[in-house]
Amino acid sequence: MSLIIDDSTCLVNMAHFDIPQFAEVFPDNYRQNWRSLPREIPDSF
Repeated sequence: MSLIIDDSTCLVNMAHFDIPQFAEVFPDNYRQNWRSLPREIPDSF
């Protein structure tokens, strides 16, 4: 058995894409400026 780990793919910042959807359902809880969040988590993370 072997395990191949590919760390060359980018990490998607789910908050950037999820906050607008959650804000539709819970407008009082999600007031963050999601547009200022990066779409990807930087490699330096």
